[in-house]
Amino acid sequence: MLNCRASVAVQSNEIAKASLHVALPCYTHLYTIPFLSLYPLLAYAYYIKYDDWLKSEEWTFLACVSLGAGHALSFLVTRWRCRLIRLVPYVHRGQGEIVPLLKDVPSEPMSYAFNYQRDTYVVAGKNPVVFPRLPYPCTQRPPLSTFLQSTGLNLDAILPLKSLYGKK
Repeated sequence: MLNCRASVAVQSNEIAKASLHVALPCYTHLYTIPFLSLYPLLAYAYYIKYDDWLKSEEWTFLACVSLGAGHALSFLVTRWRCRLIRLVPYVHRGQGEIVPLLKDVPSEPMSYAFNYQRDTYVVAGKNPVVFPRLPYPCTQRPPLSTFLQSTGLNLDAILPLKSLYGKK
């Protein structure tokens, strides 16, 4: 199951709220223990107590499907990965999703990002955690002279920009 860790702010006119989630640790995946006793119990009911407990093919089918589906669902719930963000959009702005956080570099907490509806959101601040859309040089609408008088990038500026925009 997912465990809610914290609410975060997303600067978007499409996303109403967002929250970070982590998967529960492995020792809390107790989904197998109840089924270790239920499968032998169903076998006992089918082979030995069929006339007393199940009494018909319909109840046997229902018992098998319920046990199998319950086990499958309890397993699938634990398959979600550790670092996820749950996004709830405003009404008529799409469907909510649980998406993975990308660029997870432990030494650089400002490198977290996620993709939602083909938009990339990156961390802009730690306290509070805010995810605005990925800023591009033209986002702030600088005057055209800024681009015409550009001298290029320094070597010091290339590494953070590669981390932010990625290299393809």
